[in-house]
Amino acid sequence: MVGPVDFSKSMDFWQQDKWTGSFSVRWHIIKDIPNSQLRHIILENNDNKPVTNSRDAQDINLQEGLEMLDIFKNYPARSSIVEGFNLYESRQRALQEKRARQKAQPQIRQVENLRMDNFSDLNIKTDSKSDPPQSSSMHPPE
Repeated sequence: MVGPVDFSKSMDFWQQDKWTGSFSVRWHIIKDIPNSQLRHIILENNDNKPVTNSRDAQDINLQEGLEMLDIFKNYPARSSIVEGFNLYESRQRALQEKRARQKAQPQIRQVENLRMDNFSDLNIKTDSKSDPPQSSSMHPPE
């Protein structure tokens, strides 16, 4: 973390809108490490669960932390989350477009209902299925 938390910024990528604020970070190691490489590290202060079952901001004792750092340092980098950013960005755009469409849908229905309400006083009648609709208020009888 290279600066303070800015609580005035809202990030739009969380699936739940219950977190606010952001901060800048400088990455020192960026590589994907499979959980299988870390699963053997057990945390006594987390009900003796593997470190892979921990949540963000879980406290880790010194010995387990050093073991994790050693694995991070020595595991051969085959891939990185950075390679997947384009995929994640396109998923995010699709999610935002879907949310915008869902927000707009009730408004569209309201407009359609208003249009139908405006035509309800025209007193449109049909005599049979083949005859076109006739309005008594728009066309004088013949």
